[in-house]
Amino acid sequence: MLGAFDDSVTLNDMLASWVLCCVLVAAPPAGAEDLASAEAQVLFQDAQAKYETHDYAGAIELFTAAYARAHDIEDGEVRDQALGRLSFNLAQTHVLAYDIDLEPQHFVVARKLLADYRGYERALGRDPDVDTDVIRLENELAERERIEAEAEAEAAAEAEPGEVALPVADTSVRDRRRRRVGIALVSLAAPFGGLAVAGAVIGTGAKSEFEEGTTGDLRLAATSRGRTGDILLGVGVGLAVISAATGATLLGLSFQSERGHVAVRATPGGLVIGGAF
Repeated sequence: MLGAFDDSVTLNDMLASWVLCCVLVAAPPAGAEDLASAEAQVLFQDAQAKYETHDYAGAIELFTAAYARAHDIEDGEVRDQALGRLSFNLAQTHVLAYDIDLEPQHFVVARKLLADYRGYERALGRDPDVDTDVIRLENELAERERIEAEAEAEAAAEAEPGEVALPVADTSVRDRRRRRVGIALVSLAAPFGGLAVAGAVIGTGAKSEFEEGTTGDLRLAATSRGRTGDILLGVGVGLAVISAATGATLLGLSFQSERGHVAVRATPGGLVIGGAF
């Protein structure tokens, strides 16, 4: 989640929150000139509370209000930092909201917000094209767009000649779409698990190289490879857990609805960017 417009970002609590969390920490606003920042932060904190209880509709409303207020921050760099983080959080929330209400309008908004995020990042001298969180979110969005398009086509194909196709939000179509999303996410757990295994292998090899290294350069290189292995292991495990858990939840929702029960919320947890505003 959005920090206090600070540039220092650390990866934290991946398994606990089932997501990658970048924590941004800075001092609170100091004066009247920071009123916009302070008000945006309050809105952000309220949005965070909604998000963490999976009330994505409420979180979207409050994140949007924070995003609008952040436009009034006078310092250009601080403003771009804030708007960038908020636009990413909003995009992430819209993607997750689709899993609940299956409204494709979330895709349009998420695409626009990701484009905004890229612009703010470039204004700050960073390259969003190598941002792994952006790549991950865009892949998740593209997968949902593909499934949505297939569901629309299936609904149209099932309509008898001369009949109007049922809305894609019809319960049976919605359940099939949830099932497809769930299956796709569960299937992703295997390659993510492979990524974790690769990280473990790299880390083990690096440890041996470090112990056998006879020069400082060799040990430094081994340490670097070891860190790479640790990152791959952590990311692989985290994404495997996210994919399997979220996919299983959506599958459960689709079958539960078929039995005549009221569907509750899917439960992918945590924000991608977290910490104090």
